[in-house]
Amino acid sequence: MQEILFILNYLHCSKHIKMSTQITISGQVPYKSYVALVSQNANNAPTATVLENTIGPVTWAYIGLGNYQIQLLGAFPASKTFCPIVVVSSAPEFAINYGGALDFIDIITSNDNILNSTPIEIRVYN
Repeated sequence: MQEILFILNYLHCSKHIKMSTQITISGQVPYKSYVALVSQNANNAPTATVLENTIGPVTWAYIGLGNYQIQLLGAFPASKTFCPIVVVSSAPEFAINYGGALDFIDIITSNDNILNSTPIEIRVYN
């Protein structure tokens, strides 16, 4: 469980009154996530700068020209996996193809060497 503490300070300038309010929010997000910046060159598997990973130890694979996979056995159930579409200028020919396979998600580009710190997010809901 994660607890976030916010402390807000208000200053009303005309009356010079300072008051503080403390708010505590407790809870968990309803999903596991994988958030990364992905790069790829030549015919190598993509590499990722992982920003957050609560899904598990994923691996990246090179499948063929412009076709890559993020893989983890049993990690991506069809009715609970969400891959938001991200459009970025660094990879305009970039698509996530999730067809309900339990063990992998396809990442597709028009060619190799397209991904350059391209953001990706995958959520698997509880």
